[in-house]
Amino acid sequence: MNLIRLEHHQHPRPPHQELRQKTVFDSGSRNTGQVANLYVDDDWDLQFMDAVTSGFLGFGKKHWLWARSP
Repeated sequence: MNLIRLEHHQHPRPPHQELRQKTVFDSGSRNTGQVANLYVDDDWDLQFMDAVTSGFLGFGKKHWLWARSP
């Protein structure tokens, strides 16, 4: 399977929606960051999303790759 990072003007195949810039919450309903990038397979089905968290004043930025739920 090949993965493609979508450009900002590209969108995953339906029924998936545009998720970039949406807030990500942990299991305790605490804000943990925002979705930065979306990764799709050759059929444009959403496979992964890249969530970004930042530390104090933007320092310590971390990327978390999340697989889509089946």
